[in-house]
Amino acid sequence: MASERKNKGFTDYVDWVMYREENSTKHDDISDLDEDWNRTPSDIIRYQKDSNWIIPNLIEEGTVVVLGGNRGTHKTFLALHLAWCLSVGIPILKSDPSIKRKVHYMNIEHPTQAKKRIQALMHQYPEHKEESDKYLSFNEMKWEIKEDHFLNKWRYEMISLKNDIVIIDTLSYILPDGDESKAHIMRQVLHWLAYCADSRCTFIVLHHTTQNSKDNLRGSSEIENIPSTVLITDGKRIKVKKQRNGKTGGTYAYETQLIRFGDQEDDESLVINFTEPRKALLTYTKQILEYLETLPEKSAPRADILAWYRRTNPDIKENTAHKHITRGLEQCVTEGLVTIKGKKNEEEYEVKYD
Repeated sequence: MASERKNKGFTDYVDWVMYREENSTKHDDISDLDEDWNRTPSDIIRYQKDSNWIIPNLIEEGTVVVLGGNRGTHKTFLALHLAWCLSVGIPILKSDPSIKRKVHYMNIEHPTQAKKRIQALMHQYPEHKEESDKYLSFNEMKWEIKEDHFLNKWRYEMISLKNDIVIIDTLSYILPDGDESKAHIMRQVLHWLAYCADSRCTFIVLHHTTQNSKDNLRGSSEIENIPSTVLITDGKRIKVKKQRNGKTGGTYAYETQLIRFGDQEDDESLVINFTEPRKALLTYTKQILEYLETLPEKSAPRADILAWYRRTNPDIKENTAHKHITRGLEQCVTEGLVTIKGKKNEEEYEVKYD
């Protein structure tokens, strides 16, 4: 029996048996966990694409991803949207709709709110309602990752074997003492998640940013150092702050829509709709953006942009050209397509949208 399970890939089964016998009286749910050893490889090994992106340039297979943002920036709505759509095959930002991912959502911070948010998604996408329970699962357990807590560490390893994506909402709840500032604790937790991911499962971990900076994650710097991907949301767009195997600096705009799904007063919730800001740009704004993208540094001072615009459009009056540049650059900044690099002598605008 041991050799059979070893051939199936469970190399640490002996350790598990020893631990099970030593702790059989301490854990009521041991028998429930033990039945997972009877699964065959086809039950737990997911389909691997040639491409290793779940969502191109945003979420990579087999990695740890941190999604950060302040309160009120829709982190949980975004995470539930990802969980729902990827589990039923609804394309998100060029994801492959032919692949339905097994998603396990650890709904620790707001366990009572997920139900109606999922109901809103089912109302928004009624054609996928019947598939909602097939690939998407939830639990509300607070499994803290401690160096000497074998059972909890094993639980994470097992859910990584049975799922394509595991979403943890939020990171602070799985820390041994909830202290986000301790580097050695953060390394221990994130390294274990990375070990469990190991090309077979993606962990998406929700976390808060600091009060003083919308772009910096709260707590130890290891929260940004260890994960492969760091995404930041400000309530209007997701920014790729770090991407180990892809592009950084890209932004993905979204808007929220209030959906009513029942007759009761509180039968409503927000759903996420990703948008394409460039489609709504004014004609001269598109010209400015395209010009910046042709430059080697993808940035230019305001005066250079104005000079280029006047050369390109000689029939436009000087005052009108100034207005176009002012409005066009303001629209680019508002939509998160460019950023202002400096303001000492003259503003310089840099493309940030990929």
